[in-house]
Amino acid sequence: MTAAVLLALLGGALVALSRQVNGRLAEASSALGASLWNHAVGLGALLLAALALGWPAWGALATVPAWAWAVYAVAVGAGTL
Repeated sequence: MTAAVLLALLGGALVALSRQVNGRLAEASSALGASLWNHAVGLGALLLAALALGWPAWGALATVPAWAWAVYAVAVGAGTL
């Protein structure tokens, strides 16, 4: 339980830090550029963390039927509208 509380606190602190860095970057350049860098760095960090933890299990992803991928693609597409 203590580890979960500490992880939650760390996550909150990192969100606050990210917003501050993004705001300063937007002042120095543009809001679009700051958002692009924020998302690119976040994507890179998540990919590194996922690979370090051994995710995804590529063999398990290969067993998912094609119709499930289609439903997922439609849901993600509709969610971005």
